[in-house]
Amino acid sequence: MAHSVETWNANGELAGGLYGIDAGGVFCGESMFYNEPNASKLALLFLIEHLRSRGSTWLDCQVMTPHMKVLGAREISRAAFLKMLADTQRSKLSLFGITDNL
Repeated sequence: MAHSVETWNANGELAGGLYGIDAGGVFCGESMFYNEPNASKLALLFLIEHLRSRGSTWLDCQVMTPHMKVLGAREISRAAFLKMLADTQRSKLSLFGITDNL
């Protein structure tokens, strides 16, 4: 399932956000965007807190950027990634409910 996390300014205009997929208990980020400075970063922080509240311990940011590195991202081998993914998928985490509104 695809999910988006958006930030909106006080005028009701889209300020930024990100989207990605739930790959069976792990969120795989696809893209981030912003119309206002730091808006996508705020969306990411809200997403991380939401995922933690659901029992998630990691997410796939796909590409190491300076921003992701500052937030604690680390590169891992493909083999390590596939093991983490399989382990997470076996845990059957439910990352998003039908009524979630981050």
